[in-house]
Amino acid sequence: MPVPRYHPENSVVLIGTSSGHRDIGLKLRLDMPKPEEAEAAATQCTKLLTRLHDAHNEPADGIFIVLYRDPEVGQHRAQVVVETTSLAKQFMQAAREAGLHQKEVLLVSGGLWSSYVCTNADCCPPDATPVRSSHNPGPISTAYTLAGKAPFASFDAIQAMLRPDDTLNSDAMRRSLATAEAEPIAASESHRLLLDRLSFDEMPNTEQTAQLLIALRDREFRDLASAYSEESERPAAAGLWRHLAVNCVTPYQELAAAPLTLLAWNTWLLGDTVVARAALAEVLNIDPEYTLAGLLRSAFMAPGHIEPLQEFLRKLRAEFQSGSSELPER
Repeated sequence: MPVPRYHPENSVVLIGTSSGHRDIGLKLRLDMPKPEEAEAAATQCTKLLTRLHDAHNEPADGIFIVLYRDPEVGQHRAQVVVETTSLAKQFMQAAREAGLHQKEVLLVSGGLWSSYVCTNADCCPPDATPVRSSHNPGPISTAYTLAGKAPFASFDAIQAMLRPDDTLNSDAMRRSLATAEAEPIAASESHRLLLDRLSFDEMPNTEQTAQLLIALRDREFRDLASAYSEESERPAAAGLWRHLAVNCVTPYQELAAAPLTLLAWNTWLLGDTVVARAALAEVLNIDPEYTLAGLLRSAFMAPGHIEPLQEFLRKLRAEFQSGSSELPER
């Protein structure tokens, strides 16, 4: 599954640097906060970025701050600069308080970028610079590349890519889901079907898709499915979970919560963090109380929790394969 590259919208992107390790470090994106929330958001997110660096044993010593906000209809870009300057200053202050050197503070708006801090017209002309300009490979090139590279889609567009598509074979899918719900297959048969699809890296047919979706409503089966996330299994698993999610046609959209959560887990382990966050966001749109999605979101914010979770899943899988643990029949 390819990693979508997207142009953040109404967002703030923080990019840490660590001179003691690699120069460019971790990045953090957040929705552009409301004015009354700006100070708290700047402080909390800057502290989070430094904690994430520390968790990777790469203490942050610098930061890029990039604001993304396009002009509204009829609005001039200069108005966006004025309206966002206070927010930029809040993040600059938070960076100073965290002891981070400001590498650059930028606004990307209307296809142009400009600096809030640089007054050198040779590198930061007053009329701003096109984002895709091939010259001047300065800090913006690094910051913009890590914040999304050449725009492919917005974050919302990536979420839309994960939603059910009622235009694809929806009638047949709907009939198969109704049948699978009325006559669910045994848990052991669901497990064999899952292993077959992962082993052969082949998408299930309509009937098998419905059977797996109904099976994933069972928490024990879903947890076992999440254990099939070793390095060699992740690409096939990610493809399968997305296939299942987009086939949750009306009125079965709620079934997408399980495969989207599993997709988030596998894509995070693959390094596709944008897809992982989009999948979790979509799960929580479907069911804000979906427990596993909430747990994964917390784990993603604290990288030290990832390995213990992997170990737990490996143990669960080993116990099931040894026969010491059985899935209950539905």
